[in-house]
Amino acid sequence: VGGVAKGELPPRSGVPPFQGGKGFGSSIEENTTMVSEGDVSRILGEGYKSSRLTPAHSRIYAGSELSLQSTASGPFFAPCERPPPSRTKEESCLLGLEMLNQIFITIPESKRMLTRRNPHLLRHLVQLLVVRNTKIATRALEILQKMIEANRHLVPTLAQMGFFIFLMHHLVEGCSRAMASLLAISHRMQHPPFNGKSRSALSQFVPSPVIRQATDARRIREVLGGDSYSPALIWTQTQRSELHRCLSVVINPVRKALSANPKLLFEADTNFTVTYPSIANELCIGDVYLSLLVENPDFDLDDPNYVAKKLMSETSRLALDLKSFSASASASNSSNPRHHHRSRRRRHHPHHHQQHPHPNKATTKTKVRADMLLVLKSTMVVRDTYLKKAKDLNHYQAFTGLMAVIMHSVDPSEIRTAEEVHADLALANHAVHLIKKLVEGKDNDDNVKLFFEADGCKKFVHFLLTLFG
Repeated sequence: VGGVAKGELPPRSGVPPFQGGKGFGSSIEENTTMVSEGDVSRILGEGYKSSRLTPAHSRIYAGSELSLQSTASGPFFAPCERPPPSRTKEESCLLGLEMLNQIFITIPESKRMLTRRNPHLLRHLVQLLVVRNTKIATRALEILQKMIEANRHLVPTLAQMGFFIFLMHHLVEGCSRAMASLLAISHRMQHPPFNGKSRSALSQFVPSPVIRQATDARRIREVLGGDSYSPALIWTQTQRSELHRCLSVVINPVRKALSANPKLLFEADTNFTVTYPSIANELCIGDVYLSLLVENPDFDLDDPNYVAKKLMSETSRLALDLKSFSASASASNSSNPRHHHRSRRRRHHPHHHQQHPHPNKATTKTKVRADMLLVLKSTMVVRDTYLKKAKDLNHYQAFTGLMAVIMHSVDPSEIRTAEEVHADLALANHAVHLIKKLVEGKDNDDNVKLFFEADGCKKFVHFLLTLFG
């Protein structure tokens, strides 16, 4: 640091390249330089007297090796030598962060110079977010924000350092402006494989509706820090607590490892995913929770056409699932005329279970039927509320999926109980009612034409003849 004041960099000590897989890589040697009280004065320049750093502060650091070290709570930027007995390690850590902040204020270009000269500095500042001391974590986040804003080329590497894991762990306490600002500039800028399914690093940590709502720093703070229970977003303190508990499984070993060796560098795992038991049974299609949409049909959707398209795709997918169950049952019965007799003997041979594509078929099929019914009801809501905006409902694909549902209800190869027959007819009834809605209106001629193109008339007559004998 003293060399920076003279316009030159001090000799670099050996820093081996980063190594290691998931978790922690190999430790590295610190890049340090001796500074005197005069060096500190030159670093702070004209702002030295007016800054919050007093001459006493510079004497504390005079003759010390400035480097990133660690307390029991985590790493910090402070003197290597033991602090005075009257000052705790946490207090020394805050003083070190304050000095680094004052250097950034007095010499703005140092935010870029230090990251080039000390590439591990950013990693250690990120790892400071795991400390239990809120003041230290908050101050480190503020300094981290300044460094990232001055070094945008480093933004795509943050996820690999564990930045999102450490930062999201603090959401249970709220979302500060600094957190929202950093998330806004970074969550869609990460290198693969950390950019996630929705091209956001947050896809590992929050449900997709949260990401859809997080459009800028202001909205990120409102969404992540607020409470919402609507068709477009379910995010409350319950979900934040579940996120905190899930991330603690990663954070606690990190704290323990850094306490033992503060020079370790953490590397995030792309396979880690947060689960939310509170909303695990909520069917979410097109970033909309369907059960809440059916309960609140007048809810204002941001993009009803997108939702309609996703609902139609889901209808076709679920229809294929129902058909696969029928095909599986039909193939099993045709290839095994004494199915019931042999199934009794198979109970003594557990390996035979591998031959069945649906080991828990009854439960899975019930779930598919329930999801299909919810999708059809949601499609009806979108059609009734957003007829003109949901243009994808007036498409060939809309009829093919619905006709598949109708035809499945009268499939002779399907072996069903009385309850299953009733459930399938209920699905068919909803599909018929929805088709009737889709072919009526101003675009009646075009929709009827599409219905014929999907061979809907022939299939519909076949359905009625089978249904009524």
